[in-house]
Amino acid sequence: MICCYLHLNDFAVQLFRTNINRQKQFIGFIGTQLDSGSSAGRWEKWRPTVSLVQHEALVIDRMVLLYDPKYPKLRDIIRDDIAAVSPETEVKPVEITIADPWDFG
Repeated sequence: MICCYLHLNDFAVQLFRTNINRQKQFIGFIGTQLDSGSSAGRWEKWRPTVSLVQHEALVIDRMVLLYDPKYPKLRDIIRDDIAAVSPETEVKPVEITIADPWDFG
């Protein structure tokens, strides 16, 4: 089963895939707008990447998070927040540089 979610406001293209072993794996971009936040107030707003692991009925085994090298602090915050709410989820950050994130061609 493959399901895609495209959120144009913060360039979050998220691909959810269940493989042969029935492990639920997620590949997506860390959004620099909607996923942002470093104060305690970040838990009061919707952050698409963190919200994926906050569903009790859906346990994601592995998340591959693509991130821009200009945002290592955001990468660390998202990784740590996912670990806090879903310790069973393995998080693999992958650095990716995209010259123009709005060029879908």
